[in-house]
Amino acid sequence: MKEQNSHRLSHTRFPGVMAEGRRMIRSSTRKAGEVAGQVAREGRRIVGRTVRQTELITKRSPWVGLGAAACTGAFLGAIATWLFRRD
Repeated sequence: MKEQNSHRLSHTRFPGVMAEGRRMIRSSTRKAGEVAGQVAREGRRIVGRTVRQTELITKRSPWVGLGAAACTGAFLGAIATWLFRRD
């Protein structure tokens, strides 16, 4: 009985539709992987450039780095205080 059903389905258009669906899923997955790789490379490039620029600014004038660290700490402290003290 199972042989008859599989034989009957092979003559219909469903296997073609399923094969096309598999092909579409594979191509979509491949394209998504390529885009994810591009986004990751771009993110690494931006982070690397930002770190290099920050290092250069800090080397040229260390007080700027100290001021940035102090302001960042004060800002994060203010946010933490606000989060813990609100009713």
